[in-house]
Amino acid sequence: MTVVIPAYNGEQFIRDAVLSALQQMNVKIEVIVVDDGSTDRTLAVVDAVNDPRLKVVRQKNGGVASARNTGIRLASGSYIALLDQDDIWFDHKLETQLELFSDENVGAVGSFMQYLGRSGPIKARAGEIADHQRQRIRLGRLMPFPPSSLVLRTDLLQEIGGFNERLVTTVGPIDDLELLSRVATRATVKTAPSTLGFYRIHENAGSFKSFSDMHVGTKFLQESIAEFGEVRISHWDSWRTKNTPSWADLRRQRARFEYRSSGLAAADGSRPEAVRRLALAFMLDPRYTVPRLARQLGSR
Repeated sequence: MTVVIPAYNGEQFIRDAVLSALQQMNVKIEVIVVDDGSTDRTLAVVDAVNDPRLKVVRQKNGGVASARNTGIRLASGSYIALLDQDDIWFDHKLETQLELFSDENVGAVGSFMQYLGRSGPIKARAGEIADHQRQRIRLGRLMPFPPSSLVLRTDLLQEIGGFNERLVTTVGPIDDLELLSRVATRATVKTAPSTLGFYRIHENAGSFKSFSDMHVGTKFLQESIAEFGEVRISHWDSWRTKNTPSWADLRRQRARFEYRSSGLAAADGSRPEAVRRLALAFMLDPRYTVPRLARQLGSR
């Protein structure tokens, strides 16, 4: 098992991420940290971890997809597990997920992860069961679990070419969704039905910072797959010109933003702000807000 951790200016949290990977039970692992041109003390923090299973690679800044691909190319394990620099695994995570690969048709396994804020764990979790949703995943309509929960067969990941770095630089940060859609065309995707780590949410989390680009990019990805069976980046400029957001689109996008902002406020211990933003999300798009909240709270 190879664990790939992309790192960029992650001095605050990366030690916890690395140690959680090294403390996995009953799994032979190597951990590859790819430093993507950090300008803080990230390298010093990682170098202070003394473990022969830990390998540190340095590269010029190229983004998360580039750093992950570097780790994938260097991987020697039969499976590759992705872990972001600010997330944490429980010590039985990989052992639990590997059991699901006994089915040779399974190419990727994720899991639920509990939200973690500055004030500690939140009584909600990210993820849903992917086992019978292969078509939605293939069409780019579902990312069923956080990327930090994802374990993939190395041969399959290398066969499909890893992450699409050009997609990130041209369209937006939708490489996780696009990668899993390609995996689903070739193999089954499953979710381990238990919570196996902490998914940290904070003001510097990329999923919040680049929300708008992700929303528009996701729509392009879905329409491109529906029309061509794959994402064709060459069509991005013409698609963007023809797809100026309508008022209804903007309402839906804002609802999603407010919903995520509600989670961020809850993580920071600001209950009134969390409630206010959740109410606004509900008013803007109840058909999105109610089922999403039910999924996160209903399976605590």
